[in-house]
Amino acid sequence: MATKIFHGNTVALVLFPTMSALAAQLIWGRFIEAGVALAVDKQCKPDFVAAPGSGQKAYYTPFTGIAPFDNGICPLVAFFDIMINSPNTLPYLTYVIGTSLPLALLPNAESYRSSHSWTLKYPVIWCLLTQGVAVGFVQPLYWLTFILTGGMKDARSSISTFTKSQAEALIFALIVGSVIPSVAMLIMNDFHVIAIWQFYPALVSIAQILHLQYRPQAEEVKSGYGLMQALYIGCFLATSSAHISSVWPILDNMTELEGLLLPSLTPLPSAADISLHLLEFLKWDMTFAYASTALATCWLARNAKQLLAILLWYAVAIPLVGSGAAVMGVTIWKEGMLA
Repeated sequence: MATKIFHGNTVALVLFPTMSALAAQLIWGRFIEAGVALAVDKQCKPDFVAAPGSGQKAYYTPFTGIAPFDNGICPLVAFFDIMINSPNTLPYLTYVIGTSLPLALLPNAESYRSSHSWTLKYPVIWCLLTQGVAVGFVQPLYWLTFILTGGMKDARSSISTFTKSQAEALIFALIVGSVIPSVAMLIMNDFHVIAIWQFYPALVSIAQILHLQYRPQAEEVKSGYGLMQALYIGCFLATSSAHISSVWPILDNMTELEGLLLPSLTPLPSAADISLHLLEFLKWDMTFAYASTALATCWLARNAKQLLAILLWYAVAIPLVGSGAAVMGVTIWKEGMLA
């Protein structure tokens, strides 16, 4: 009965749009109601001048000289610059960067399955939407599309069909297009680097295309299973390490732990520092992104025993190694990589 429920499209049609609707309210609804969107937009006006001692900045930068583009990217640059430069928000932003690789890896890896619908073949579109709208809003819709188009049935098959060139292209693209720009954004703290990071999905896509274009054709027939196994397990180790290093040292301080990871169930006062509002935005964003991803993996279960095992794994693994590693754990099990 349990697996019939999680194999049904009807349940998916109810759960995932509901998650997106809740995400829109808790992420964007509160953001707008508190006046934070207006405060950020104000600092993006070309004629804005920050008052001395206000802690504000003039964010407008003519990145391209094309006004609509520069105006559109400015609030995103301001969002992350504020978080990088605030001691209230930098720890969580660093945690997110360290644990969010699965959100880029899984859509890009799944796009290589030849049996998938065309709607899943272009992860760059989905990932760019997560950057421009909100990953917590878009991710449930991605998984809904994945399930409705039969993606979960295809995903139960092994990734042993990956060629060596495909696996190498994916690894290269994630490192060059995602990992390096993300680390650079945190370290360099530069408007231009932050702006470039907003388009990391495009960088990943371009890197894959270029790598596949110039790889020797002989690599196209060799199996890439070993490399994919290393990638998935490596992603698990990297994300779990980021979680452990951030969370385990404060396990004995529940107040600090909740402050680091959990979003507030009640809206913050409008007068609260803007960095705290941005922190709430990002916390709810990541909560819905990983909640929908974890929920989607329940459709991988072939029977009630497997479904129960997945749920128990999440109950234990999420507190211990984090949501990113927990999701990768289910994916690694599904692929039979530890057999």
